[in-house]
Amino acid sequence: MKNMIILFAGLKGGTGKSTLCNLFATYAVEQGFPVAVMDADTQLSLYKNFFEDLATLGVRNVSTPWRIWSLRADDTVKDKMSKIKKVPGLVIIDCPGSVDNENLKYIYNSADIIVMPFRFDRMNVRETVTFAELLKKISKARQLYLPNMVTQYDEKREELRKAMERANSDLGKYGRVLPGIPECLAVRDSNTLGMNYKQRWAVREAYNVIIEEINTLINK
Repeated sequence: MKNMIILFAGLKGGTGKSTLCNLFATYAVEQGFPVAVMDADTQLSLYKNFFEDLATLGVRNVSTPWRIWSLRADDTVKDKMSKIKKVPGLVIIDCPGSVDNENLKYIYNSADIIVMPFRFDRMNVRETVTFAELLKKISKARQLYLPNMVTQYDEKREELRKAMERANSDLGKYGRVLPGIPECLAVRDSNTLGMNYKQRWAVREAYNVIIEEINTLINK
C-alpha cells in the first residue's frame, strides 16, 4: 500500500498520548495494515517500553505486532522524513509535546493525519485548540482530536455533556473530534506486545473512525 504518516501529538502531558499511540499501532495491525512505529518524543517512553516488554518475555526472536525505531528531531530529520515517506504502509510517530524545535516542523509537515489526545477539561481543550492553530500554519495534515479518560459516572454526565459541546464547538473548526475513550484501567496497563479484549473494546469506536479516515485518504 501507499505510505501514510500518522502522528500522535499534543502540547499537554498526561493525556495518554504514548499509550494511545501504542494501542493504535496494534489495532491497525489487526486491521491488516503494515505498521512501523517511530518514537520522536524526547523521553523515548514508547521506545523504552517496547524493549522492556520484550525483556520480560526472556526469549529471543519473539514475534511482535510491530517494530519501533527512535527518531531524533535534529538536523538530520529532514533527510530521515524523506526516506520515511517512501516506506509502504502506516508509519505511526509518537511526537513530543512541543512546536518550539524547528526540526519538528519537518515531521508535522510530512504527516497525513495528526491525532491529538486530550481530556475534557477547560484548560486541556484550550491548549489543544492552541496546538491545532499552530499546526494549521505548518501542516496540511487532517487533524483528529481524541478524548481520553472519559468518565463513566452518572453524577458527571451533565458536566461531561457540556465539556463535549465545548470541545466540539472549539475544536470542530480545525478538524474532527473522535468518539471518547473511557477511563479504563486496562488501557492504562497496556503493553506494546498486543491487546486484550477490554482494551480493544475501549478503543474500537474511536480507532475505527481513524481507520476510516486512513482508508479515505488511501483511496483518493
